Amino acid sequence: MGEPVNIIKYAKVLIEDKDFLNNWEQVSDALGIPARDLYSMNNKVINCNATMYDVAKWMLESWLGRKSGEIATVENLIQILERENLPSAADLLRDFSKRNDANQDLDQVENEGDP
Repeated sequence: MGEPVNIIKYAKVLIEDKDFLNNWEQVSDALGIPARDLYSMNNKVINCNATMYDVAKWMLESWLGRKSGEIATVENLIQILERENLPSAADLLRDFSKRNDANQDLDQVENEGDP
């Protein structure tokens, strides 16, 4: 099924990518976020009422809310970024997800030894 998207962690990862920062409106459209919502967020950015972290977090929250019965996974998000020709953002998410999975596995092993 895939790992669900952790909004806070993955928003922080996305804003590390220059191409994502330059193309966030394109990604927003690819995530199915309505134009009126995009327009509103763009105005907040222009008027310095939102940071790029706020934008990334808002995009992921909006996307997750629109998925209804379907699970929004990291794999789905990576595929969307790749379709939008943002391979560096996709690679950042993929690498972070792998490191995150490895850390969770390590935590499970360490906790199994606890009484």
